[in-house]
Amino acid sequence: FKLPTMDRYSELDLQTVQFDGPEREALLLLRSAERYAYQEDVDAARREGFRALEMLKQLYYMDGVADCVLLLVQCFCCANQHVEAVSLATEELALQTAGTMAEAKIQLALGEISDEAAPELQQVMKMCDIFRAAGESRLQARVLLVASRLHRGTSGAQALMLARQALRVSRSVKDRKGEAVALHCIACARQVSAESLSGLDVRAMRRSAKEAALEARDMYRELGMTRKVALELEWCARCHLQEQNDAALVEAREAVELVGRTNDPLEARLLATYAEAAVAHGNPQVAVETIREALLRLPSTQTRLKEAMIAASVAVDDLTAAIHIASELLEIYREHGDVPGEMRIQCTLAELNLKVGNSNEAMDGAAAVLKARTCNESTRKAFRVVVDASIAQGDGQRALRLARTEVSHWEGVGDRKEAALAMLVVASVFTAQRLLSKAAETASQAQRIFHDVKDRRNEAAAFGALGQVRVRQHQFERAARAYERSEKLMRQVGDATAEASMMVCLAETHVQHMHWLLKSGKTFQDGDDVLLASRDHALQVAVDATSLARQLRWKRSLSNVLHRCAKVHIAVGSPDTQDMISESIEACSAVDDKENEATMLVLSAHVHLQDGSLELARTAAQRAMSLFHESGNGKGERDSAQVLDRIAKASGGRSDIAGISGGTFSTHRDQLTRVETPMPDRELVRQVVGNAVRDLGSVVSDDEVVMQSGMTSASANIVRDALAAYYPDIHITPTLVYDYPTIEEMVQYICHRHADRR
Repeated sequence: FKLPTMDRYSELDLQTVQFDGPEREALLLLRSAERYAYQEDVDAARREGFRALEMLKQLYYMDGVADCVLLLVQCFCCANQHVEAVSLATEELALQTAGTMAEAKIQLALGEISDEAAPELQQVMKMCDIFRAAGESRLQARVLLVASRLHRGTSGAQALMLARQALRVSRSVKDRKGEAVALHCIACARQVSAESLSGLDVRAMRRSAKEAALEARDMYRELGMTRKVALELEWCARCHLQEQNDAALVEAREAVELVGRTNDPLEARLLATYAEAAVAHGNPQVAVETIREALLRLPSTQTRLKEAMIAASVAVDDLTAAIHIASELLEIYREHGDVPGEMRIQCTLAELNLKVGNSNEAMDGAAAVLKARTCNESTRKAFRVVVDASIAQGDGQRALRLARTEVSHWEGVGDRKEAALAMLVVASVFTAQRLLSKAAETASQAQRIFHDVKDRRNEAAAFGALGQVRVRQHQFERAARAYERSEKLMRQVGDATAEASMMVCLAETHVQHMHWLLKSGKTFQDGDDVLLASRDHALQVAVDATSLARQLRWKRSLSNVLHRCAKVHIAVGSPDTQDMISESIEACSAVDDKENEATMLVLSAHVHLQDGSLELARTAAQRAMSLFHESGNGKGERDSAQVLDRIAKASGGRSDIAGISGGTFSTHRDQLTRVETPMPDRELVRQVVGNAVRDLGSVVSDDEVVMQSGMTSASANIVRDALAAYYPDIHITPTLVYDYPTIEEMVQYICHRHADRR
């Protein structure tokens, strides 16, 4: 929202102007309302403004009426009452004479409410001419800012030009508040303009956008407008959230502390942003506690807080609470007649139902959203839910039919971008059905459309999807080229996090290619050029990804990239493996990611054990067990115990599991030290391994490389953990899926390990 920048009556010395009694009293009320608004006392400003409005209407002083409407509309917007603002402005506009100054002012008020309420752009520029001719520079600047906002959706450069023009006009009349508002609009226009740039230009434009916002913040601080300072901080926090920068949490917290407990919509808005930043930063419990406390004080109709609470509940795996809050919020939106909000939450509720296994309810809710088609984003999410629900119900043909219908719909309305997004879903359905040639063809078609419409981010996503399909087709070189194109596009749009992620995917592809060649009978001793190149490329790309990740300002992204790169180092036998693991452990610890930290500690213990550093291996395994115990991961504790058992045997001693980690493991000893089972039947082992793989949605044959079925490194860990839980007496290597890439090889490994243990 924007507080008033026009102090016509505050600057007017009514003592020197001849007014009659009623008119003078009305203007004094309006001046008082403006001063209250300047002090950010919205309720008092609205009270005085309505009194002035009624008096001026009785006097038929239309110019003063229009000034009152401008002020009252801004007060309504400050209170987040946009419907009331539109109603007032529309009602008063109908009473004005066309082409007058008063009509232009009320149209300006509508334009400042929202894009939907604003007049056509051509009419906005006519208003600008009217104010320029009348010498109303401040109003002219405000109209230019409305025009700038309307241009953001189509031309960032035009929006930036108009905002700069408004800034010059405000400076010419020494309007500091007008300058601050213009600087904010310049920041928004620069942020939009960055989307059309590439490489270093993107980062430079985004940096200049934040600089403009901070300059606006400083101006508001000089003027004593605390709420506006908080809003500028929130805007910067949202920019940093988009860029995955840890500064988002700091700025959001500062904005909340600046405003304090005001129990109004602004506090709710700032708290919602802070909660979103906390969830993204990896502190969802902080977000839950913050919102829960705020909801006890604030009205139950604070929808932004409730939406933030849904995301935080999902982050802490409390899906029941998330569904309950979403259901309440859905009723609130229905009561207020907010159809876009209703469809958005209906879609969220469908996604939650799908997560908890209620595929029928998810299907019904998503179908309602698809039928309404209120906005593309909600429609896109609902379409994905319907397709995923069909797959969950085992009806792949229905999923494919729905996906193709969605593509046809968007092609029919001429929206090529949405049609291409739907094509990516079609490609995923083809992949699930193992129709890989069709999946590759569809993903390629989507990529070409994104290229034509100049949507580089989605084009990168299409190349990423194509790379996954090529890996499953065992076309590793073509997969590598697809990932390289995706990486290049992410670099152009300035998304360093996604760029690093694509680099890791590329490294993992080279690792899978290496394993595929080893399976075919090639060996490093033979000096095979392709095999050696796969290993070297995997290591080099992993090193480059690590270097890029270290520049990220989002610690969680750094942790994820280092975690995956460490596994690549392990797979290729890099001499820097232990250093990579240590850095990954530090990164996981910095974001309190206990699961991944413990996993890397187990891998570190394995490496130390192989190097003969038994004491270091023991320390790492004990720390891993402690972390697994804190996070309630019994399977992880069993893994750590098995490593400690091997260390004890390697040192010639006797394993004493009960004494590990100060006795924390003793309460689990009965479950973790099971009686050794007899030699498993090979068919039973094959069934267990196959189920572990297929539970992740990967349908592969016994001699097919499972990593080429679309599995990720996280999925490989899940497979390994499932097997470790079923065979707790057998040590299963953490790199099982990489070392034994097919179901048949895993079966042989488990049977041989069981025989060795006996």
